[in-house]
Amino acid sequence: MAGVRTLGRKFAMVDEARAGENLAKLVGVFQRRKWLAILGFAVVFATLATVTFGLPTRLIHQLDLYQNVQQLERLSAQLRLNAENQIRVRDQRQKMAGLAELSKDIRAIRPPAESGPPAPGRLRPESVQLDRLKQELEVELKSLREQEAEIRAGIAKYQARLDNTPKREVE
Repeated sequence: MAGVRTLGRKFAMVDEARAGENLAKLVGVFQRRKWLAILGFAVVFATLATVTFGLPTRLIHQLDLYQNVQQLERLSAQLRLNAENQIRVRDQRQKMAGLAELSKDIRAIRPPAESGPPAPGRLRPESVQLDRLKQELEVELKSLREQEAEIRAGIAKYQARLDNTPKREVE
């Protein structure tokens, strides 16, 4: 073997002249194959893109329909829960109004020793608690009404999407 020197069992060195030729051949083959690989990839990618983006548009619309229906069901459940919470708050507010009237009746039966307005220290803690609870209920009811408006807007949005879905399938 002319031109080959052995360095141990695992390594073989080719003289530099032949190495340059072989390297040039390898680079040429690699460049040709690289372009073939790029063209092959482009063809495969275009085919896959056509298959994935062209074929399942109906499936995509069905998936959108399914997701819209699921979201609509979630919003409807939230709306039911919101309505139940509003009913609970209104019932509590009515009970609070009943308690306030009872406390007024009790005050009317037992007139205070002084005829003027009671001093701040003499206010009963129950009436202060009733007022605070009444304010908390009002704030909670207001936030529940705002949530209801947001949920209804979301339901209207998804309902419009569902109404437009058959139009897309016809196209």
